[in-house]
Amino acid sequence: WMNTLKMALGVMMLASSLWLTTLLGLHLGETAGGMLTLALTVAAPIALLAARPRATPAFWLVIIALAAFAGFQVRGLLAEGAIVSSPEANAQQIRWQPLSEAAIQSALADGKRVFIDISADWCVTCKVNEHRVLNQPAIISALAEPDVVALRGDWSKPSEPIARFLQSRNRYAIPFNQVYGSGVPQGETLPPLLDQQSVLNALT
Repeated sequence: WMNTLKMALGVMMLASSLWLTTLLGLHLGETAGGMLTLALTVAAPIALLAARPRATPAFWLVIIALAAFAGFQVRGLLAEGAIVSSPEANAQQIRWQPLSEAAIQSALADGKRVFIDISADWCVTCKVNEHRVLNQPAIISALAEPDVVALRGDWSKPSEPIARFLQSRNRYAIPFNQVYGSGVPQGETLPPLLDQQSVLNALT
């Protein structure tokens, strides 16, 4: 069972490493980051095969999974820049604006509601919120109302303005979501793990 445990832990470490390399795309660019991830994905099976020429079925499952991931990376690199967005798809997306204190005050002065989202590419909870809540039709429709301004801060890279924004609200971690309006001029902070109903209730 120790060998099985070592294999399982090794797979988890490898998966974590591959995920971390994908984040390098933020600093190196999507193409360079993708190529680095692909290189590591190809190198890993070669190293494993060299270390264990006679492997168990579980070992070969790992090799197959890595090969599939490598194929996915190649497909992504080949397709990069070839995706054409349709007007219909763009119309369904939230029109995010850059986050700033001035943008909040300007929207409130115009009698509008404000929804704030601070996230990052490395933030797993942020991605869960986007998939389960923010990218759902009901929320997209609510944030597309003419009297709603959606502001987003991207903390994927270090940002002193975003850090100051969070500190001014006694928060030091993300995800961070807040709603402003005539009924909540000081802002209502939402829980880290969003649900559709809580967002809709805060916006009403």
